[in-house]
Amino acid sequence: MTPHDRAVVAPSATTTYALFGLRGDFDDPGEVTRALNLTPSVCHGKGEEYVGHLDRHTLGVRRYPWGVWIVYSRPPVISDNPHDHLKALLAILEPQSDAIARLRAARGLSAQFRVCHAASFDEFGYTLPADLLNRVSRLCDEVYFTHYCLDAHAAEDEGPPPA
Repeated sequence: MTPHDRAVVAPSATTTYALFGLRGDFDDPGEVTRALNLTPSVCHGKGEEYVGHLDRHTLGVRRYPWGVWIVYSRPPVISDNPHDHLKALLAILEPQSDAIARLRAARGLSAQFRVCHAASFDEFGYTLPADLLNRVSRLCDEVYFTHYCLDAHAAEDEGPPPA
């Protein structure tokens, strides 16, 4: 599935951003929204239909195999520093940490942070302070890092990798 197979308002692949997502066996993402009192950037329920690739050459109607609830750091965060994106997400998620834990335990949801960092060819990696990484890890099962090396001709509308 490509990011263009569904209508996702998301940052481009040529920007730095972070996201927090919950995934599991739920058909009503509104349940997550109500429990956390937060508005997702993207969500869908298990079994919802979407147009996607049935094989390499054929588009058709498919169903999501699980529910997904995602909040992106961008917008409103406009920064090339991954720290800023994680801090922005933590500012809205940490006050809901008990609700996140209850929801995950009751519904068996997995939680993930993704950090996507766009950098020039001469800057590839970055560091995360241990205290920031500890705060992030308290809310999730895993942290996924993606690095994009940009050149002067990188397109601004490529879209992020699939969630």
